[in-house]
Amino acid sequence: GFQITLFDVSNLKNTKVLQRYTLDNDKGWMSSSAENDHLAFRYLPQSKLLILPVRRTTYWSSKKDPFDGFKIYYVDDDGIEKRFGIEMTSPSKIRKGCWYRASLPARSMVFKGNLTVVKGHGYASYDLNTERRRWKHNLDKNLPKNKCANYW
Repeated sequence: GFQITLFDVSNLKNTKVLQRYTLDNDKGWMSSSAENDHLAFRYLPQSKLLILPVRRTTYWSSKKDPFDGFKIYYVDDDGIEKRFGIEMTSPSKIRKGCWYRASLPARSMVFKGNLTVVKGHGYASYDLNTERRRWKHNLDKNLPKNKCANYW
């Protein structure tokens, strides 16, 4: 499965794994654009939060739904713990929605405790303290049917 690993690199000749967290794939494929785009994820040292874009594609028969969004983790030397997730759209809309052919790269910004995320076909804002959504926008909401493409 997809893993988050925290390394001790204080001695580059003797690096050590401090923590490892595996995301559940469950009959699907888990990936992150952070694997090849260092601007896609964000770590907040004061709050020790990792903001990670995540995508899960699944088989139609899978128990898990497809997911496109962000996962927020608390990360320190003692462990990695999932805090909450942000869906950029619903699983049913991923499967049957109408989407434009272009999509936005994953990015995140934090201002005064409010997290703004951009990914795929929309953007949203969440309060990091309460984990509540402040607002969300789908850029492809009124796309004409003749411009439709699959989500991925």
